[in-house]
Amino acid sequence: METFFNYVISLAVSSSSLPYISNYYYDSQYEWLKISISKNNTTKVCGNIDISKTNLQYKLLCGKENGKGLIPLDKIKFHYEKSIFSAQSTTSGKVLFFSFLHARTM
Repeated sequence: METFFNYVISLAVSSSSLPYISNYYYDSQYEWLKISISKNNTTKVCGNIDISKTNLQYKLLCGKENGKGLIPLDKIKFHYEKSIFSAQSTTSGKVLFFSFLHARTM
């Protein structure tokens, strides 16, 4: 995992096209988090991440980790380091997505 984050951090420094979290919304009634992903320097949404009490559902059309899926939360490891948010499958070890936390969301 450490090697992966070194790679991601080097991408963040060297690439202006790393996807970033452009918006998020938390619904406290249903305990549901919706995250919108955009390409750097644009406002066009190119993916979303939905996290409920039991599942993670994602669809990404930008960045290196394009794809979609629905995975139970107990099979995912989340990581946040140096403004990079990511999720990794604990069963396969595959990195599902990574995104740069842009300053506009803070």
